[in-house]
Amino acid sequence: MKRLRIALVGARGRMGQAISALAETEQIVAKVNSGDEIRTNGADVLLDVSSASATEQVCAAATKSSIPL
Repeated sequence: MKRLRIALVGARGRMGQAISALAETEQIVAKVNSGDEIRTNGADVLLDVSSASATEQVCAAATKSSIPL
């Protein structure tokens, strides 16, 4: 079975830390935090648990990378 590769936006927040702790390390291929450039590193999906102020930037990165958000 293929593992889902996740790019996690908001990795330092409470929800991001909880997801990181539960997910196996090889599943999260990018951890992005406030102020970081959003990179996807070949992810299958972009998971956003950041703030509403980052929505436009996150949507633009998902569109540019052609991956689901």
